[in-house]
Amino acid sequence: MDILEKVQKHGLVFDGAMGSILISKGITGKDAPELWNLHHPDIIKDIHRSYYDAGSDVASANTYGASAIKLKKMGVTQSVEDLNRTGVRLARQVCGKGQYVAGELGSLGDMLLPIGPVSFDEAVDCFAQQAGFLEDEIFFADSIKEIKRLGVEIVGGCCGTTPEYIKKIKVKETI
Repeated sequence: MDILEKVQKHGLVFDGAMGSILISKGITGKDAPELWNLHHPDIIKDIHRSYYDAGSDVASANTYGASAIKLKKMGVTQSVEDLNRTGVRLARQVCGKGQYVAGELGSLGDMLLPIGPVSFDEAVDCFAQQAGFLEDEIFFADSIKEIKRLGVEIVGGCCGTTPEYIKKIKVKETI
């Protein structure tokens, strides 16, 4: 059964919070959780495995804060692409038959103009870039005020830098 059939027949059970578990594993507020994809991959895989074992159909990759704008603000110098692709790869490594991985897009970590420093185009480009790194996964946008403010519709995946068949962000400028 493919994912669309599963959704129609049974729905999907998603995992829980990654951040809360990382706190219990020792992460601090100064750390970018996505760096744990590189520095603590076994812990990240164990968290995903625990959610799958508990009955989740979908594990959210540890990519919530892995946008270029947010990572730069946190002083992270590692590749945005590497952090996102590694996050998806780690979840995929423990994903079983009939289970899925979702890339997760989170807040940019900065406000949009005129309140903050991020322009409409910068925000759209940043979300599209991150989504492009998650290109063959499903993904969801979580707790993103910027999405609503931008008038961006999340249709189911990524756009811009990805092949036509997986375009999944549609941007509508609103007045």
